[in-house]
Amino acid sequence: MKYYNSKNIQLTKIIFIFILFISLVLWLLFDNERIIVSEFKMLTEEKVLVSGEVVSFEMYEDINERYDHKVVDIEVGYVFCYNYKLPNGALIKSCGVYEGESEEYRFYKLPFTVEVEYLLEDPEVSRVRNLGNESRSLLEWLRRRILTKLILLCVLSVVGFSYFNSIIKEYRKLKDESTDKFL
Repeated sequence: MKYYNSKNIQLTKIIFIFILFISLVLWLLFDNERIIVSEFKMLTEEKVLVSGEVVSFEMYEDINERYDHKVVDIEVGYVFCYNYKLPNGALIKSCGVYEGESEEYRFYKLPFTVEVEYLLEDPEVSRVRNLGNESRSLLEWLRRRILTKLILLCVLSVVGFSYFNSIIKEYRKLKDESTDKFL
């Protein structure tokens, strides 16, 4: 009976860790997928430049704490919303995020005029030119959005697979020991 319980515990452990690992990998790959694809399109497809206006600009602080409630990091940024008109007269409303402190825009009187880039094929995909943390080159985009996740995915895969391998070996060892007891 002891073997049966330890065998089930090991099997449960393997299944739980496998599900956790797969969930983490999927999160890494598909987190902010729409934003990543939009940024890629803004770098590679034909854009139109128009005048628009920022209608709201609000600061945010994201405080990261440790388990003992000591502040580790404070991330500061701005959420801004802007409007622009298409050549057919349609008004498009959109929002963006600027990560980091910006004294330049902080004291502008709202609304203020900006240049907006949007995709010719999909006018809903847009960004305010020179405002925000958008990638300005394909190489920068690859570094910021893909390379970091790819490295993290590789490290987690190596750790995960080695852990799975050790658990499976232990499970097989327990299984062999139990069959030897019954013979």
